[in-house]
Amino acid sequence: MYRLILFLVLLLPIGVSGQRLIFCEKVDQSGNEINPASLFYIDAKGGFFTALVKAGENLTVDEVVYDLYLIDEKTGKEIFNSSIRMKVSRGVSWFYKEITFYKSGTYHVYVYDTMDKLLAVGKVNVAFR
Repeated sequence: MYRLILFLVLLLPIGVSGQRLIFCEKVDQSGNEINPASLFYIDAKGGFFTALVKAGENLTVDEVVYDLYLIDEKTGKEIFNSSIRMKVSRGVSWFYKEITFYKSGTYHVYVYDTMDKLLAVGKVNVAFR
């Protein structure tokens, strides 16, 4: 019984919010990801791919922030890489941004609204070709 309750408590926030960050090549007009992946290859001069946020609810703000952190291979600690601000339309439940990466490695990406509410978080691996 204890395990069942713990299981439900851990899943409840995920199931209710429906928040997802999906890395993909492109996004279609309906907000569906095209060629999603957790690993992307870039050139030595950098490369980009798309970060799609499905917020699970309609936004009440008109701007969001993507915070990128590179994971240190030796320590596992997050090292701040950059922030990207983006205008969005109020009332949308999904949006996306093409993000350019210049370094290989594993990244954690956090997406916040302007009220500092975490909308989604994701992990992606970037490697040089």
